[in-house]
Amino acid sequence: MVAEPSCLAAFRDELPALLADDPRAAVLASLARIVAEYLQASPGLEAILRNQQRPDRGDGLPARAVIHPHCHSRAIGGPRADRELVERLGIGAEILDAGCCGLAGSFGSRSQHEALSRQIGEEQWLPRVRSALGHPGGPSVGSGGTTTLLIDGLSCQMQLDQLSDLRSTALISIVRRALRC
Repeated sequence: MVAEPSCLAAFRDELPALLADDPRAAVLASLARIVAEYLQASPGLEAILRNQQRPDRGDGLPARAVIHPHCHSRAIGGPRADRELVERLGIGAEILDAGCCGLAGSFGSRSQHEALSRQIGEEQWLPRVRSALGHPGGPSVGSGGTTTLLIDGLSCQMQLDQLSDLRSTALISIVRRALRC
């Protein structure tokens, strides 16, 4: 299991391409999972969910989650698993199509790209995120309100923190609250 979408992309896509003649690369690629995929495949999850009492949103969970997938996650199909898991937890889920945050990978870590990275985030990405959250100009609801923004990619989270007053939650935090771990 990997926590960062870019790590999953490396295992699923890059490793088999780099080591095409090594059968172990294909095996590792087939075993790599993001958190949502791992939990969905867990035989114990259904039993835990069945035994959970679902009070009327008195459980601290949001009614709705807007999922912003990291670019690598979108490329390898991760958002579908995230949405399915969130919905299994009794939360309405929407996968946001806001594009790239502007800070992905090595591009975002280079100082010569900072101005363009900020421009992408401020002009393209953030307005779409705010709109999806129902807060076109102001601060957004973080966790525990009616709508939560879910972000698991480190670069996306950093961009959000640097360019806005919006708050987000990681998927695993929602799972933890839902399962009362």
